[in-house]
Amino acid sequence: MIWHIAWRNVWRNKVRSIIMMVAIALGLFAGVFTMAFMQGAVDARIESATKSELAHMHHIF
Repeated sequence: MIWHIAWRNVWRNKVRSIIMMVAIALGLFAGVFTMAFMQGAVDARIESATKSELAHMHHIF
């Protein structure tokens, strides 16, 4: 019963609901993109440090 009332209340103002859904989706996308970008930067830094600092041991890793 409460879910039915809540669902109807969400769609009472359609424009506001759609704007909020788009904002949440964009926020999630931006967060995932940022985390992936930072992980790539960390991986690249580790690779670069391994090649420059431990060049003779690079093939072991």
